[in-house]
Amino acid sequence: GMQPCPLVFFKDGRGDVPTFRYLWYQMPHRMPEMMLYPSQLPGRLIGSSVDDFAAAVAGLSTIPVNEYIENIGAVTLGWAFMTLKGDRMMCIMIESVEVDTAGIESPMATLHFRADNEALLYSIMGSDSTRNVVVNSLTGDQWTCDDQVNALLGL
Repeated sequence: GMQPCPLVFFKDGRGDVPTFRYLWYQMPHRMPEMMLYPSQLPGRLIGSSVDDFAAAVAGLSTIPVNEYIENIGAVTLGWAFMTLKGDRMMCIMIESVEVDTAGIESPMATLHFRADNEALLYSIMGSDSTRNVVVNSLTGDQWTCDDQVNALLGL
C-alpha cells in the first residue's frame, strides 16, 4: 500500500516544497515523461477510471509546487508517496499551452515519475490500464494518458 511520504508531509499536512524538491533530485530511477490529454471535451466526457481509494491517497499526497521553468512550462503539482516498506515514489505535473498555426490554444501536460526502487515504478506504471488509473486518480479525472481514446475522438 501507498501513503503520503512522511519525509515531505511532516508538518501541518500540507507538505514542505524544499524537502520535496530535494528528494525529487535524489531519486535514482525515472520513467520517461508521460504525455497527458484532456479527459473532458466539449460535449463529451470520457468514462472515469478513478479508483476512490487511490484518489484519496493521491489527494493526501499532493503538494502545490508552482514553479515556472522557462521553455518547458509550469510545474504545478507534485506527489510524494511512500510504501509501507519505506520505498518512495514521486511525481510532478508540468503544464503548458500549445498554440497551433491558427492561433488556437490547447492545454498540454506531462507527468514525470521518479522512485528509489525501480520495481516500484514498473509495478505501478507497467501496463496501460494501471497507468490510466494512476493518472486519473492523480488528476481527479481531468487528464488521461490514453491517446487511443483521443485518436478515436479525432484529437
